[in-house]
Amino acid sequence: MDVAPVPQSTFPPHTSDACWLDCCNVPQERVFKASRSNNFYMAMLLFILFLSTLPVVYTVVSIPPSFDCGPFSGKTRMYDVIGETLELDFPSWFGKVFGYASNPGVILPFILLMVLSLYYLNATSKSYKEANLELKKKIQMQAEENKRRNKQRAQKSNEENPFETEPAKPKD
Repeated sequence: MDVAPVPQSTFPPHTSDACWLDCCNVPQERVFKASRSNNFYMAMLLFILFLSTLPVVYTVVSIPPSFDCGPFSGKTRMYDVIGETLELDFPSWFGKVFGYASNPGVILPFILLMVLSLYYLNATSKSYKEANLELKKKIQMQAEENKRRNKQRAQKSNEENPFETEPAKPKD
């Protein structure tokens, strides 16, 4: 029986190549974006979400359930179970609160508030991004200025003491 193929099968030949990939896996500085404008991409995702919920909503709202359909049997619509559950299984005050909360006068301002908050968060994220870029530029300029100053100090100290190999120690 040949034993030589067993170690080769347990240790693939490209193990050493994969090791350096794992050790040196540095994330990209720039994050991948689907497009320059995230609004189109997000609108497309929301539209697809809307399209995927349409069949379920249509089924729940318009198609009457079959006679042998569990909790929906005997109901004209599937959503009648929600009202019946609120009336029978929950306290009466909860049904009133749910009735007020499902009023279009409450739902529409809530949706408007969500849209405005999304707009605000988008605007603040853009301003934070701009501020971060500006701070990166300032830090880069400060680092270059520090390098230039250190170079000038080193040249100045070399001119004063050209034979000294170690830097001067500060006096206590």
